[in-house]
Amino acid sequence: MASVVTSTLLAVSEATREHKWREEDMLYRGLVNKQFMLGRKDRLVDLRSRGLSTISNHSALMAGFTIVMFVELSVPTNVPTGLIVAYGAVSALVCCMLSLTMIQTMLVLTAVSQRSQMMDNIKQFNDFWVARCDEKWRRTFRWFSYAVPLFLLDIALVGWVKFYDTPAAAATISGITAIAIIVWLIDQCFWGTYLATIVEYKNTTPTLGSVEMNSRQSSFGNDAENKV
Repeated sequence: MASVVTSTLLAVSEATREHKWREEDMLYRGLVNKQFMLGRKDRLVDLRSRGLSTISNHSALMAGFTIVMFVELSVPTNVPTGLIVAYGAVSALVCCMLSLTMIQTMLVLTAVSQRSQMMDNIKQFNDFWVARCDEKWRRTFRWFSYAVPLFLLDIALVGWVKFYDTPAAAATISGITAIAIIVWLIDQCFWGTYLATIVEYKNTTPTLGSVEMNSRQSSFGNDAENKV
C-alpha cells in the first residue's frame, strides 16, 4: 500500500514538473519569437528612415545651392527681362519643390520614429506605412526627381545671365548642363522609376524553427566575440 502511494506521489510530482517545464519552455519560445520579430521590424524601420533621411538631406543641400546662386548673382544691366524672369521663376520653383520635399520627408520620418516604438512586429509597421506614409514617400520622391533637372536648368540660366556678354562661356555651361540632364535621365529611367514604384511588404511570420536557428546563430556569434 505504501509503495502504491509513493509511486502515485512520484508520478504526480513528475507530471507537475513536466507541466512547469513545458510552461517555461513555451514562455521562452514566445520571448525568442517576440525578440526576433522586433529585430525584423527595427531593421525595416531603419531602412525606411535612411531612405527618408537621404532624400531630405539632399533636398536641403540642393535648395541651399540654389538660394546661394540666387542671392549672390549680380545681374548685368543689358540682360533681357525675359531671361531674368525665366531665371527667377526656375530658381523659385526649384527652391519651393526642394523645400517641400525636405519638410514632407522630415514629417514622415518623425512619424515613423515615434509610431514604430509602439509596434511589436513587421506587419504592424507595414500596415502603418501603407496607410500613412507610402503615398507621401512616393509624392516627395517624385518632387525630388522633378526638381533635379530644374536645378540643372537653373545652372544653365545662371550661365546666360552671368555671361550674357560672353556667349561662348554661356553656351559651354549650357552644353555641360545638357549632358548632365541626359545622364540624369538615364539614371532616372534605370533607378528612379524602380525606387518610386517598388512595393515589398512582407508580413509573413517566421516559423519557430527559423526563429530558434537565428537565435542560436546570434548566441554563437556573441559567444565567439566574447572569446575573442
